Amino acid sequence: MQNLRTLQIAVAGAIVLSASYALIVRDQSVNVSVDSEDGSSIRHVVNGERGEFRLKDDERTLSAKWRGDFDLAATGDAIAALEDTLEIELEENGAVARAALETKADEIEARYFLDGEEQPEGAQTDAAIAELVVAFLRASGVKAEARVEALIAAGGANAVLAEIGAMDNDNAIQRYAVALSRQAEMSDAEVGALAQTLKTVESDGEVQQALSAIIENQTVSAEVAPLLLDAARGIEGDHDMRKLLETFAEGPLNAEAADLAIDLYARIDGDYDLRKAAEALLENDALTDAQAARILATAADRIDGDHDMRLVLSETALRFFDTAAFTESWLAGFDALQSSNEQRLSIEEAAEGDHPAEAWAALIERTEAIGSDHDRRLAMQAIADRIDASDQALAAADRAAADGIGSDHDRRRALEALEDGG
Repeated sequence: MQNLRTLQIAVAGAIVLSASYALIVRDQSVNVSVDSEDGSSIRHVVNGERGEFRLKDDERTLSAKWRGDFDLAATGDAIAALEDTLEIELEENGAVARAALETKADEIEARYFLDGEEQPEGAQTDAAIAELVVAFLRASGVKAEARVEALIAAGGANAVLAEIGAMDNDNAIQRYAVALSRQAEMSDAEVGALAQTLKTVESDGEVQQALSAIIENQTVSAEVAPLLLDAARGIEGDHDMRKLLETFAEGPLNAEAADLAIDLYARIDGDYDLRKAAEALLENDALTDAQAARILATAADRIDGDHDMRLVLSETALRFFDTAAFTESWLAGFDALQSSNEQRLSIEEAAEGDHPAEAWAALIERTEAIGSDHDRRLAMQAIADRIDASDQALAAADRAAADGIGSDHDRRRALEALEDGG
């Protein structure tokens, strides 16, 4: 155990702050307070160079105050560099332990108090101070990147998983999970163990960030995908589920990862998040036509707003006839539209593609669902610009659809477009 009373400040090789904590320092002002239904609470405040953390539950009260930044030793259980002061206090089982660290003349002076009485120097005191430092780091998640690095060096990913298993602060669990995902190549069993722990996290945002880090940095195998899905089922908010799916979509999707993403997509309720998630997923080149058809079918079933549904159709308008299943899903989405304007825009976008005759016939048939004569005529003109004028069957279908337009003006314009090919 290193002696914490006279550690020299090691400026070179200072450990990088965790991403979350670096954000706090950069912003110079943070005030986070969380109160749980069971009476426990967490408060994390940073104001300029000063910081404060406090955790209280039925069993203990842990608090820390610091002025200036600090860095961890390579072991992850000691302070190697301290700009000014750090105090940590733990009240537990009727006893109050306090460590007071202060930099004087480029050296860290550490003092330890038990129930208000300062304890003498020695190995026992050094160990007690280290325990308080670890308790603070574990509870708060501060310096997660550095501590995870130390734990991996000492015992691999399993050492970090054991540390995470001892935590009860959602934010700290998320920070350690993110750091572990970035720093270590985990086995399926280790990823599964982490996913199992994430099921205990109540905060949607923390689960989403942790799972996103796993997806970005680890291989999602057929064995791992169901475990991540199981953990993600705890996310109730549409926003966080959508953010998780956007993370999925940004990377290469193997078959297992894509199927997992589609299963998660079906759990979203809000139109906006359904649309944004679908757009992100449908842009991924690794998505098969069958998988894209599943997304379209889910969108058609769950999106109520015409505008959002039409924008999803726009993502696939040029390939809507790639396969029978894809066509069926795309047309189901179109059939869910009620707005003449959105119907017309969907057909205009689809008409930009190169399709076989049966696809054009399906689009011509859909124009008959457009209630507005003006929009119906514009949709038919877009089709007339693209179809093969020599195809008698298509020409007949287009003419029959045009004859059904109520407005004389729009009917005449639609027929003229068919006669002169647009």
